[in-house]
Amino acid sequence: MLACRPVDPYLAPGLVLPEASYPERTTLPKPISPREALRAAVGALERRGVRNVRICHLDWIVAPLGAAIFQATGRWDTPAGRFDAFVVSIHDGTEAQYGSLGGAENYVVGRGVGNAGMEIFYDSARVSGPQFFRFEEVGEETEREAMFEFVSRETLRQLPSTCGVRQ
Repeated sequence: MLACRPVDPYLAPGLVLPEASYPERTTLPKPISPREALRAAVGALERRGVRNVRICHLDWIVAPLGAAIFQATGRWDTPAGRFDAFVVSIHDGTEAQYGSLGGAENYVVGRGVGNAGMEIFYDSARVSGPQFFRFEEVGEETEREAMFEFVSRETLRQLPSTCGVRQ
């Protein structure tokens, strides 16, 4: 069970996990710890079959909802292609009164190369359900903006070389 396993083997060398700090939100529940959020993020990836997960970066966001946003690398072989870079959003628990429990997965975005050699993406938060697709297939500009709101397409593309993929 991941809740009992040490999280350090999942961290990129030198990565320090910052605590969430929301000084203007003192009336809301306390956010979960970085290690709790990390365990949830690793679990979200491993449940999908991602191997050799390495957490590269953590940001805490307040809006549009309180969450921990992780950038990670790993290896996920799917019928659509091979994925090596991921963004995972985990609810931080500050919005538990609205049903957003701390540690619950919000979404996973993956970036990889499809069987035809083209860049492909995975988005678990699509309105029609989790999907694999080419960037050009993303509909309206607002969908593209939402998908890359916290981590850009270029950052995802470079993540394996800047963080290192363990295979």
